[in-house]
Amino acid sequence: MPAVKSKGPDRTPPSAHDLSVFHDVAVRHILGSVDHPRQHTGVHRVRFDECDAGGAMRPSSLLRAVQDLAWQHSIAVGFDRDRYQALGLTWLVRFVDLRIERSIGSGETLRMTTRITGLRRVWARRETIIRIGDHQQAVSGSTIDWVLVDAAGRPTRVPDDIVHGFDEEAPTFTPARVHLSHPARDPVVDSWTIAVRDLDPMAHVNNAAYLDIMDEVLAGAADTLVGPRPPVRYEVEYLRSALPRSVVAVRHWAEGTAWTFQLTDAGGQELIRGRVQPG
Repeated sequence: MPAVKSKGPDRTPPSAHDLSVFHDVAVRHILGSVDHPRQHTGVHRVRFDECDAGGAMRPSSLLRAVQDLAWQHSIAVGFDRDRYQALGLTWLVRFVDLRIERSIGSGETLRMTTRITGLRRVWARRETIIRIGDHQQAVSGSTIDWVLVDAAGRPTRVPDDIVHGFDEEAPTFTPARVHLSHPARDPVVDSWTIAVRDLDPMAHVNNAAYLDIMDEVLAGAADTLVGPRPPVRYEVEYLRSALPRSVVAVRHWAEGTAWTFQLTDAGGQELIRGRVQPG
């Protein structure tokens, strides 16, 4: 991880103790029956390198596994990356809501079930439930809003064959947003250098990398080697991608028991808005 350099006020969070205070909350049931024809299920064995210094799977690793399952689902209905490339289309993540109910350890096998639960002109919403092995109790759930763009990066209407391939009966929905509050005091501002390892095959900063940035900041604020422990919720709205090797400003402040983030580039343009809510 790149070093975090503070250039703001005192880094000690006003409610740092809240990072270790949690209570049980149930992952909401967002999918249909396990044999629903429009769902897709896959497994993922958690690797050692996907875990943090405390032995728990990193939220960014979990998000990457969820997104890989989404592509497995797409391939299963006939839309692999080659087909999207031939159409000059690709999906970009615009919003992530990742809920983690308990720590997931190295060597555990995730059983993940995903489904498109919403469609509108240029958007799709995908929801995923994650369980361990044969256990029925969910340990994590996610809601991800995607937007379809053309080769020039412009949002474009979802073609009918893609709609029919996933779920033509999926209802419309309102794309999710992260609304920033006005901090009670000046936010801490850190600088962060985007590394080449943060890039995906499209040469974009992978959306999971931003969770690593937030976890790094929170671990530093709490003087630990790990991010917040479950149960915890990450909400991120992606506005534009950071440039490779660029230095971004990471503003963060407490909002009750939650931590709010705003990343901007050198020109002051917003990259993401995020919130991490323990408990």
